[in-house]
Amino acid sequence: MSVMNGSDLWAVTIHDQHGRFLAFELKDVLGALGEEVRDYTWLITELDCTGDTVQDLVKQVDDARLRGPGAVPVSGSQLLKLASMIDQTLDSSSALFYRGLQVQMGAQRAF
Repeated sequence: MSVMNGSDLWAVTIHDQHGRFLAFELKDVLGALGEEVRDYTWLITELDCTGDTVQDLVKQVDDARLRGPGAVPVSGSQLLKLASMIDQTLDSSSALFYRGLQVQMGAQRAF
């Protein structure tokens, strides 16, 4: 894991275990963050996972990345719901913004 601290920006990256496999799931990461997950809007820029109920979102994220606007915004509550429906996370990238910040990404919504 890497942490970068700027004056108003924190960035955390979590990497797989020596390129072999992920040693954790998205729901584990969100669980470690606690209730503060709900305080942010998350922009999902990449999602590769298993789970029948999340494949529509996987397609939305792929479409957003390939055709624009580049990401699918979800609330923290929506992300927690999503994480509970994922059987296995293969790859995922996202950015987060404090809930009070207005994020314009077009009309596309995950849920």
